[in-house]
Amino acid sequence: MNRLFSGRSDMPFALLLLAPSLLLLGGLVAWPMVSNIEISFLRLPLNPQHRVNVCWGE
Repeated sequence: MNRLFSGRSDMPFALLLLAPSLLLLGGLVAWPMVSNIEISFLRLPLNPQHRVNVCWGE
């Protein structure tokens, strides 16, 4: 019965096994958000200039 309640000692080992998969999952979830932010910051200054040039051309 003592073996059933000594789960606390297995917790660091379980966290060591789960940490890489949790980091990978977090990276896969966060990467599209980070890349969208970078792309939107790169595109925001360029798009209005193109639209203004097109409007002036018309």
